[in-house]
Amino acid sequence: MATKCTVGYERRPNTDEPDTTKKKLVNLQTYKMKTKLLCEDVFVSCNTSANDPITERDATTPPYTFDDCSGNTQDLITKITNSARQIRLVVIDYAGLSTNPDDIRLFISLNKSIREVVMNIGHKVEVYSRYDLLKNIKILNKFRCRRECVKRSR
Repeated sequence: MATKCTVGYERRPNTDEPDTTKKKLVNLQTYKMKTKLLCEDVFVSCNTSANDPITERDATTPPYTFDDCSGNTQDLITKITNSARQIRLVVIDYAGLSTNPDDIRLFISLNKSIREVVMNIGHKVEVYSRYDLLKNIKILNKFRCRRECVKRSR
């Protein structure tokens, strides 16, 4: 049996921050993923929404270059697809992957080499097996972590 390959994924939202600030924040997250979470490779999606379909991210956008990153979402998908090793996908926070449970289920089901997803949440990590992500609706609903703003003026 092949050993697991630990791969990190970062998603940066589309904000008004200058590119230098985005680059600095991505580089800090990459450093954390490689040193504390022991990721072999880290892939970054920049200027994407947490609700965007994972498989469509970075398909048409020009690539950003970050220090010590292995590519964007499309490169991550290629790595997962071509890997002979089992993949442990590491993400910082639930919204770092997606806020759409159906999209997560589809992404996991299409990428059979993903065996675990590790969520880094502050000072703790939660590890979910492939089976849990495909079958346990309570776990999938944790990804639905962003709610619509409350309309207080009504």
